[in-house]
Amino acid sequence: ALGRLSPAVSLLEIRVPKERRADTARGKLLLRVGPARGNSLLRVGTTRANSLLRAAARLEPEELVFDLPSDLIDGSLVVDLPCLRRATFIALRIFLLILRVPDGAEFPALESLSLSCGIAHAHLDALLRHCPRLRTLRLGGFLFDQGDLRVNSASLQELAVDRESGLTHRVDIVAPALKQLSMSLIATEVSISVLAPMVEKVSWHCCYRAGSITFGLWELEQVTLETSESQGQLPSLQIHASIVCLLSCSQFTAME
Repeated sequence: ALGRLSPAVSLLEIRVPKERRADTARGKLLLRVGPARGNSLLRVGTTRANSLLRAAARLEPEELVFDLPSDLIDGSLVVDLPCLRRATFIALRIFLLILRVPDGAEFPALESLSLSCGIAHAHLDALLRHCPRLRTLRLGGFLFDQGDLRVNSASLQELAVDRESGLTHRVDIVAPALKQLSMSLIATEVSISVLAPMVEKVSWHCCYRAGSITFGLWELEQVTLETSESQGQLPSLQIHASIVCLLSCSQFTAME
C-alpha cells in the first residue's frame, strides 16, 4: 500500500493493530494494520518491519511515527533505519526492536528523535553523528548495551531518558549545547559523567535497588534533584533512605 502512494508526505504514521485506513488529505498518511484474516492477528517480523520502513523512506516524510505493540511482534526485531533526508521528527515505539544504522544513512533535517527500542552504542553514536540539527532526544523504555547510556551530540538542547525497566550502570553525556536534562532510572552502583555547561533545567530521579548502597545502618532508596522554575531559587534535592534490618527472623526468635 505504501509503495502505491506518491511522495512526499508531511506526516506518516504506521500503527498496529485495529483498522487499516489511509488518509492522504493535506499530505498526511495514517496506516493502521489489523487482523490478517478472521480473528488471527497479523504478526510483524524483521522482514516485514524492514520492508515497511524502506517503503516509508521512499515517501520522504517530514514526520515519521512507527508504533508497534510488543504482543504483535514475531520474536525480536532487528531493523535498519533507512536514510530519511526530509524527516524533521522520528518516533519509533517498538520495545522488542534492536535498531541499527547502516552506512550511508543520513538525517540532515532531523530535529526531534524519540526512541523506545534497543540500540547498541556504535549505532546510537552513528545516528547522532548523522543528525547535525538534532535538538530533542527522548529515550523511553530504552534498552542499551550492558546498562550503559552514552550520548554525544554537539547540537542537542533537550535530553529526556526514562529507563525504569532495567538497571543502569553508567551514564556518559557530552552535550555542550544542552539546556534541559531529564533522567529517570534504576541503579545499584552507577557511574555518572555529564558535560553540559549550558544546562538550565534539570530533573533527575534515580531509584536504587535494596542493599546496593549503604551507610552504616542506612540504605539509599532514591535521589531526586529538581531545578527551580523561578530564576534565583535554589534547586530541590531529596534523598530517601531507610534503616537496614541487621537481624534475621531466626535471630529475633533466638532473642525471645
